[in-house]
Amino acid sequence: MANMFDIERIEEKQSFINYSLEEQYTGQKWIDGKKIYQKTLKIDKLPVHAVDLSSLNLATVIKIDGTFCDPVSNNIIPCLFFAISGRHDDVNIQILPSASGEMTLRIGASSDKSMYTENYITLLYTRKEV
Repeated sequence: MANMFDIERIEEKQSFINYSLEEQYTGQKWIDGKKIYQKTLKIDKLPVHAVDLSSLNLATVIKIDGTFCDPVSNNIIPCLFFAISGRHDDVNIQILPSASGEMTLRIGASSDKSMYTENYITLLYTRKEV
């Protein structure tokens, strides 16, 4: 049976990707054979009603990884989801299609999280074929 990820070699080394605000190819392929990309987004303030993800040309979202930080109290909420939506410590992350059919990121909270001003969401995804 084949592995879920097929790790390729980049410059003769297995790929180990650091977090970046730029899109990067991870050196891996998804089960459908498409390349897997990773990008970290800086989110200034919670809640977030809509972050347009159309520039990423998303086909499949594989994983959402988030860190939300209140720099004053140094309270940090780490989040890790393996679906297109998830909930952790009353923070709700969703990736939904917009009216135009493109994907939109939404982050909600059931309590006041406005003090969380250093927030990062990392997406692992495949891209649509153009």
